[in-house]
Order: sequence, then structure tokens, then C-alpha cells
Amino acid sequence: MAVVSNLAQTQPEGPFTQRNGLIFFKGRIVVPSNVTLRSKLIYEARDTKIEGHSGVLRTFKKVATQFYWHSMHKSVQDYVKRCDICQGTKLETLPPAGLLQPLFIPCQVWDDISIDFVAGLPLSQGKDTIFVVVDRLNKYAHFISLSHPFTAKAVADKFVEGVVKLHGMPWSIISDRDPIFISKFW
Repeated sequence: MAVVSNLAQTQPEGPFTQRNGLIFFKGRIVVPSNVTLRSKLIYEARDTKIEGHSGVLRTFKKVATQFYWHSMHKSVQDYVKRCDICQGTKLETLPPAGLLQPLFIPCQVWDDISIDFVAGLPLSQGKDTIFVVVDRLNKYAHFISLSHPFTAKAVADKFVEGVVKLHGMPWSIISDRDPIFISKFW
């Protein structure tokens, strides 16, 4: 309310202006903190038959051309997430994963391994991530602690130190395509 009373007394040179009883921010109408009104504006920009349930970005751009409120993009995101029609008919935007192929059965111990990270753990001696390396034949595992953030070089060094040094270089490595594992360095 302080902004409204200040605007009523003086015409500021900043991004806020007042005309005909409305407050404008950079030429767009400032919408008060009224969830019902904001939802109605978003509804009109995306849920009518003409608009056809456009996505978050397109809806945000339509609303933002005329209106402004704090955390407007988040309001639009939340609205789209609550839309039953959009969630029921949402298309997958990723390319198809391809045909699943069965994994071959390993012949020797530590020839074929799988690797992954367990991240987001509470700190323990400055470490919060576990690098897990599992032999696919006998399910023997090595757990190597890391501190986040880590690089592909740091992970490769730990891999050589904790696995290759003990068991030799594996013939195949299966991972979940983590950016560290698909980097050119790795």
C-alpha cells in the first residue's frame, strides 16, 4: 500500500506509474495479490477454446504482455501443473529411447560392471555422494565417497584408484548416462 500512496502523491520516474486508478509496471497493469483474479487471467490466456491449453512459456508470454505481478512465471507453472487436461494429454518431448536390449551374461568377475552415484546424502567427513561400482557377475560392490561438486577427472581418478588398481580395467561399463559418464573425458 505504500507504493500506492507514494504514487498518488508524486509521479515517479521509475518503472511504476499510475493512470486512471491503475498502477502500471513498465507499461503493464500490476495485478494485486488476489489468487482468484490471477487464476482467471491465466485461464483466459490459455484455457479458452481459442487458446487451446498452451504450455507454460506461451501462456506466460501472453499474460506478461499486459499484466505484471511478483512470481508471475511460478504462478503460471503452478496453474499448468494443476490442469487435469494438460497432465492427461501431455506429450513426451524426449526422443524415443530405442529398443531395449537384454544385457549379456558376464563370463568373468570384474569384466562387466555397472556404475552410478548416490547423491544428496547428509555430510559425513566432508563427503555427501557415494560413487557405486558393482560387478555384474557376483554383485560385489565398491562404495567410493565423493564431495559435491566433482568433475569427470576426479571421478575417473577415484575409479582407477578404487577399482582398476584392484581388479584391472573392465571390458564393459553400464551407467545411467549421467553427464559425468558421457563426457568426452570419461
